[in-house]
Amino acid sequence: MTQVAVRRFLDNLPDRHCDPALINRYNRLTTSMYEDIRDFIAMHYAASNRKGAFWEAGRSKEVVPETVRDRLALWRHKLPSELDIDTLNPLFGEWSYLYVLFGKGFFDGVELPLCDTVADEDFTELIDLMEKDRSRMMAMAPDHRAFFDRLKQTGTTAWCRPDAAPAPRDTSGAETSMI
Repeated sequence: MTQVAVRRFLDNLPDRHCDPALINRYNRLTTSMYEDIRDFIAMHYAASNRKGAFWEAGRSKEVVPETVRDRLALWRHKLPSELDIDTLNPLFGEWSYLYVLFGKGFFDGVELPLCDTVADEDFTELIDLMEKDRSRMMAMAPDHRAFFDRLKQTGTTAWCRPDAAPAPRDTSGAETSMI
C-alpha cells in the first residue's frame, strides 16, 4: 500500500506547482484505495458467523458500507469475479474475496450455478488425483531441517546484502543445486 501511495504521489504531484487536475486525480485514487481497504476489512466482519454483541454490531446495516452490502448480496447468487470489483486499481482481487468468504462459510448451503457443471464423481476423482500428487511431491521433498542443512553446505550467500560489495560468485563450476 505504501508503494502504491508513493508511486501515485510521484506520478500525480511531480513538482511544487501541481495542477488541480493532478491533485484531484491523486485524491480520487487515494480515496478509492482507502475505501477498498475499508471494504475488504468490513467484509470480514459482515460475513462473520461468530456470536456476540461485538460481531453482531459488526454485521449491522449502520456499520457495513453499502458497497460491501451490495457485493455480498450479489455474491449470494454467484462467485466473485474480477468484473464485480469496480474499484480503481483494486488492492484485493476476486481471489482475495473468495478465500475470505469460503473461509467464513459464506457459501455454505448456497446453490451456485457452477456447482452443477461438474459431476460429484468427477470432482472426487480430481481431489483424489490432487492428493496423490501432493503426497508424491511431499515424499520427494526434504524436511525443513534437512533442506537448511543442505543449503548451508552449499555455501550459498544471502540474496540481499546490506553492504555495497557484490555477492561472491562460485567460479569453481561445482554443482550448487539445493535439491
